[in-house]
Amino acid sequence: METYYLTDKVKQLISNAEEISDGPVEPIDLFLGAALVKKGTLLEMYLMLEDDLHDLLVLNRSREEVSVPHKDFSLTVAKRVERIWDRALEIMKNYNQIYLNEGHVLKAFYQLWSAEEQEFLKGLPHGRIRESVTTARDLLVSMNTYSNKEIPNPGVTIKRAAAGDEQRLVDFAAEHFGEGWTKTLKNGFHQEEIPIFLAWKSEKLIGFSSYDIYLNQKGIYGPMGVIKEERKNRLGSILLHEALSDMKRKGYAYIVLGEAGPIEYYEKECGAMLIPFSSPQAD
Repeated sequence: METYYLTDKVKQLISNAEEISDGPVEPIDLFLGAALVKKGTLLEMYLMLEDDLHDLLVLNRSREEVSVPHKDFSLTVAKRVERIWDRALEIMKNYNQIYLNEGHVLKAFYQLWSAEEQEFLKGLPHGRIRESVTTARDLLVSMNTYSNKEIPNPGVTIKRAAAGDEQRLVDFAAEHFGEGWTKTLKNGFHQEEIPIFLAWKSEKLIGFSSYDIYLNQKGIYGPMGVIKEERKNRLGSILLHEALSDMKRKGYAYIVLGEAGPIEYYEKECGAMLIPFSSPQAD
C-alpha cells in the first residue's frame, strides 16, 4: 500500500473506538467511535444516534476472538476490522486521495458489515447516516470572515491561466484525474477573465484551481487538482487561497465548495462550514 495519512477525525475515531472496546477493536467500536467524534458530518451522525447511543454502548454483544496488531491502532483489532480498514484504504485510493477520512471508514463499514452487526444496529437511520457521512457534501465559506494565508512553496509559480493554456490543462486533468472535468475546465476559457490558476514547477504543470466554471454557475469553487507527489507540500492550499482571494476581490459574500470530498481539510484551511442536507433518505 502506498503511503497514506490519517485525518484528525479518523485519529479521534480510533481513540474513541479503543476507549469503548472491551477487547480487540471490533467493527461496532469503529461505528460508535465515529459518532462520538461529534464534529462535522460525525456530529450529524451523533445527533441521529443520540437517543440510542447509551444503550448501544452498554449492551452485550459477541466479540471475535482472533485479533491482530495494526499500525494505525495501539490495541489489537479483530480480523474483520482489518478487512474494513483495508477496504477503506482502497476507497481512499479509488478517489485518488492520500488522507484516510471518516467517509472512507464508514463507507467500508457499510459495505462489509455482518448480519450480526446489522441486527445489533437495527432501527437506526442508516440511509441518512450514509448520506451524511459517506457522500461528498457542499460547504460554505463566508468571505466576510475569510482571510488569505501566505504559504511558501519555493520553486513553484502560480499564474492565472491564459487562452493558450487550455489544451495543456485539459490534457493534464484528463491524465491525472480522468475525463470528467474536461468540459467544465473549458468553460473557464470562454470567460473574459479566466477564473483558473495554474501551478508550475519549471515548465511542468503540477496543479490547478478554479471557480465559476462548474455549469457556468457563479460563486462555486472548483474543481481543483494537484499531482499526488505535491500534495504534502501544501500546493493545494496555495491554489485554494489564490482562487478564494480572487473571489473575495470580486466582491463575493459567500462561496460554495461543491461536493467537497476532504471536508476536514476545507474546514481547517478556509473556515468552511457544512451545509446541512434537507432531504432525509429512507433506509
